[in-house]
Amino acid sequence: MGKRKISRRLRKLETKEAKEKAKVKSYKKKPKKGKPGKRKIEKKKPIWERVTKYFKNVWLELKKVSWPSRSSLISYTLTTLTTILIFVLFIGICDFLFTQLIIFLQKIKP
Repeated sequence: MGKRKISRRLRKLETKEAKEKAKVKSYKKKPKKGKPGKRKIEKKKPIWERVTKYFKNVWLELKKVSWPSRSSLISYTLTTLTTILIFVLFIGICDFLFTQLIIFLQKIKP
């Protein structure tokens, strides 16, 4: 290889190393603290503009949601209702049995 090719490669390596060092140095820098009195104050927009902007953003986010199909929604609903029914029956039976046990124990004690 000629001197020119080697020197070009060296320059490229040196510039890459310099860029990497600059990146590392930029991470180490502390943020500058501005004077407290010199802060730029933004005026608040009227309430109706903020409310309409909020609802527009909500509508845009709802468009991004992947909604379930009708059949899967029915399936999920039935699964939820069945689970709730099972727990209601279990808790109801336990309540009835404990109530009967307490009544029985009250009758035994003279």
